[in-house]
This record gives sequence, C-alpha cells and structure tokens, in this order.
Amino acid sequence: MADHTAIDRIPIGRSVTYAVRGAPEIGDEYNTARTIAPTEITLNYRAVADGQLGRVSVYVKGWWMQDGKRVPMDKPVGRWLYGDPDAWPKWLAEEARLHDPDTSTPPSADHAAIYLDEDGDPWIEYLTSPRSDHVVPLQIVSVEAVDRTELEGRIGPLTLIGWCKQ
Repeated sequence: MADHTAIDRIPIGRSVTYAVRGAPEIGDEYNTARTIAPTEITLNYRAVADGQLGRVSVYVKGWWMQDGKRVPMDKPVGRWLYGDPDAWPKWLAEEARLHDPDTSTPPSADHAAIYLDEDGDPWIEYLTSPRSDHVVPLQIVSVEAVDRTELEGRIGPLTLIGWCKQ
C-alpha cells in the first residue's frame, strides 16, 4: 500500500444530502410556468465564503411540475441556489441553518453535537442539565465524559459536523 502521509489534506467544506417528501415546490430557474417538487436536497457548506457561491449553497433535485401535475420525464431535474440563504425560499433557508456545521446553537434542547477529531474519530456531546461542554467517544468505550476543551488541548481541535437527537 502506498504511503500517503506526505499529502496535505485541507478540508474546505462539508455537505449533507438527504431525500425529502412533502417539501414545498421551488420555482424553476428558466421556465416560470414550472416548479420543481423536491425529492433530494444537497447542502454544501464551505469553511470560508467562496467569491462566487458564498459560504452555503444548495442543490434541489426533483420533478418538474406544471399546473399542479408532474411533467412526464425520464429523470429528475435540479436547481442550484447560492449566496445569502435569506434570499432563498424560507423553508430552504431554515434547512440550511438546521444542518450548518458552523452553528453553535443546537436545533433543540434534546439534540447533541457530533464532532470529528483530527484522526476522523467521532465524539458526541454528553447531554447534561444544564448543558456542559463534555463529550464522549461515539463508539462508547467508557461512560466517563471528558471536558471537550481539555480533550482538544490533548488531541487537537474537534470539528462540529452536525447534530443528532438523543
């Protein structure tokens, strides 16, 4: 196996893709008589804003709709939205905020933060009341939570990658 330890790997972004049902239709970019009924959403988050796309962009994949009916097609269509999410449809901007890895606010009190350390090992926030800054390995080998700040001092920074409901 080749040794790739000399390769510099600098993450510049993260993305999340998920299937959706029942999401509101969005306008088609090129045909004002048609909308797109979303079936899949891909949110892309860059570490820093890109001059063209901004920090967050979204690709909405789905079926063309016209006059309330699906337009017969052999494959789905899609539309990119980028720039300020406040300029997007409100529900889509809320989706972008919900999954944003840079947010420090959980979607709700029963959501725990999930982090990756520099080796790619997952850690999950240890929920307490009131909230603390303690984390445990996602593959729990010990029930003792450790202070996240102290852990980062020992093993390096943890990167927030999302939230999970406990």
